[in-house]
Amino acid sequence: METRELFWEITPLGYALFYAVASVAMAACAAGVAWSVFRYTRGRKSPVPVHPWRGFRRMLADVFSQRTIRRRDRAAGHAHTPILYGFLLLLAATSIITVEYDISEPLFGFTFWHGTFYLAFSLIADLAGLGLIAGTGYMMWRRWRTRPA
Repeated sequence: METRELFWEITPLGYALFYAVASVAMAACAAGVAWSVFRYTRGRKSPVPVHPWRGFRRMLADVFSQRTIRRRDRAAGHAHTPILYGFLLLLAATSIITVEYDISEPLFGFTFWHGTFYLAFSLIADLAGLGLIAGTGYMMWRRWRTRPA
């Protein structure tokens, strides 16, 4: 059966170090988010009526369409799209592996990261990684070669 072994040939010390570093990274992320929320809540109330849900919807549309970047620079906008979606798909792949390895398998004995699902999602993740590398490579080449303003 097709599958992928996680933590292959990693010692128990390496396994413990991985989770220690991951825990520190998640704590740093949570602290950064908490600090941002704290700073925003200290601000003065806006004299102009604020519509947060309308702004949130517009922000999501701008982010997922990359239209604000594409409007300023068409090539950069087209390169940012595979970077964004490649990153999001690889984040989803990592999250699915985490759900199986750390939650469903130890708690319920249920695994799904094998067979046809593994092959299909592995292909999607590989293509997402390729898109991420291609978009990042183009942006690096552009910065090095053409030196945009």
